Amino acid sequence: MKAVQIVRNTNKPNIDAFEAEVKKKLNSLGIIHDCGKEQAEAIIVLGGDGTILPLAGSEKPLLGINLGHTGYMAELEKDELDSLNALVSNEFIIEKRMMLDIYLIKSGNEKYFESVLNEAVLSKGAVSHMIDIELTSCGKSVSVYSADGLIVATPTGSSAYSMAAGGPIIDPRLEVICITPVCSHSLLSSRPLIFPPDEEIELRFLPTRGKKAFLSADGRKTVEIDENTGVKIIRSEKTTKLIRIKGHTFCDTLYRKLSK
Repeated sequence: MKAVQIVRNTNKPNIDAFEAEVKKKLNSLGIIHDCGKEQAEAIIVLGGDGTILPLAGSEKPLLGINLGHTGYMAELEKDELDSLNALVSNEFIIEKRMMLDIYLIKSGNEKYFESVLNEAVLSKGAVSHMIDIELTSCGKSVSVYSADGLIVATPTGSSAYSMAAGGPIIDPRLEVICITPVCSHSLLSSRPLIFPPDEEIELRFLPTRGKKAFLSADGRKTVEIDENTGVKIIRSEKTTKLIRIKGHTFCDTLYRKLSK
């Protein structure tokens, strides 16, 4: 690898000094880091998962250096810059992660909303009440949930909000869609569901007593949803490419990152 682009989280403390350290290491390896996006062969991301998520679906592979807390998608910690040597010797692999596309359906018309690497969430927002959400799979009703919300997650997202809500942790090499209810008020509709990747998922908010619902995409983009708007979620043609250097297995990473 001869050229990379650097993207950093400017809100991290001492980010200027750390970026200078990264650039010094890249200079010693003969890797150009001040080229344009088109010339770069990869993107080095200085930050945590929140810095990686906006870059999901990029054509260039991403190499995260964790400056956050868990940093589950980041490959390196800030004291592991010597591992950048692998970029020169090509001793790395590129792992492709499944993504989801979200569409809003109103009056029979579909409008693209966003693509996500982690999850789409239809929820009640900040107000303290439950909402009713109908889950449909390939045009057939699966269940109506009375809950705080419903999470539609990728395998990558299964270790994020979905896991915190009691969902299963799924190896990100798999391609499935995970539906996890958030605080479901039901004995029968409180368990997560796993669907094949080509399933067409639709969520519909069933309003009562003036309640509101909000759709969130990877926690970055949010829109209010009314009873006339359906949310369709399908597998995206885009993937997120993550550079893996250290050869850790999924279970290694899971234990190392989530047992902190």
